[in-house]
Amino acid sequence: MELSQAIRKFLNHQKSMGMDRAFPYWVDLAQFDAFINGCNCCYTSKITDATPDQVQKFLEYIWIQENGNVKKITKVMKSLNDFDQYCLEHRWLTGSMMNGVTLPNGPISTEVKPFHLTFIPPLLFSAIMAKLLRGPVALKQRVMLLMLAMTGMRIAELKSITWEDIDFEKKSITVKGVKSGMTRVLPLFCDLSDHLQQYKQETKNTASEEALIFPNEHLVKLTRIFRKFLNDHGFIKGLISLRTLRSTYANLLYLSQKDRSQMMYISALMGKDVSPHLNLIKDMLGFKSNQQDI
Repeated sequence: MELSQAIRKFLNHQKSMGMDRAFPYWVDLAQFDAFINGCNCCYTSKITDATPDQVQKFLEYIWIQENGNVKKITKVMKSLNDFDQYCLEHRWLTGSMMNGVTLPNGPISTEVKPFHLTFIPPLLFSAIMAKLLRGPVALKQRVMLLMLAMTGMRIAELKSITWEDIDFEKKSITVKGVKSGMTRVLPLFCDLSDHLQQYKQETKNTASEEALIFPNEHLVKLTRIFRKFLNDHGFIKGLISLRTLRSTYANLLYLSQKDRSQMMYISALMGKDVSPHLNLIKDMLGFKSNQQDI
């Protein structure tokens, strides 16, 4: 059984007792799944890959990234313990993945190589989107991050979008490429459309359709906003960056296509040839360090 599949079954069990109970597990275990995939340089891992050694490395990774945040690492360890017990009860594991695992304390002796996800796996991405769509996030910040996550546009392109570029009737966004100079039309999904219309009404930024939707925004500011969002909702520092939203969108487009040869279509939506990047996904090596930035 795949690790992500086992986690989903565990989360469905928790959801039956309430969504508020399930979400903290969702965040912790989705990040654990992403970490194991990253360590194994694969797109998905088996539940048997979740060994005590890997669990210990994951906890030590959090310890380093969170500067010894005992509260956060204790919470993650509880999530892993509960998931471990559930897997043992269903006989998905022959032995506990928590056997011999200890709470990190002080200097780390085990070599833990820092890494950053080059794209967000589906289980983790769905947790992020759930908080973006329904969590306590300021409307402007919610809309900006949703625009990046649900369109795959570059940050520089986001800054240049005007209300004139948004067609709420045809559910489309016209993007003027900042690198290629070419114009492309992206789909406007319902959730994003609803939040955009709400933002347009609340900001009273309707005097001119040529007005920029997000004036005075820049990379450093957006990066801080995204980091704060992740930290406020329990995600590990440094595991995900703002740039990964674009590569994740490309991956999800690729996975949604029945015909895996339609890379020209995806490249057209992304405004760049992404076939070298997507070929790595095709080969199930999504976390290789030689992935190209898109």
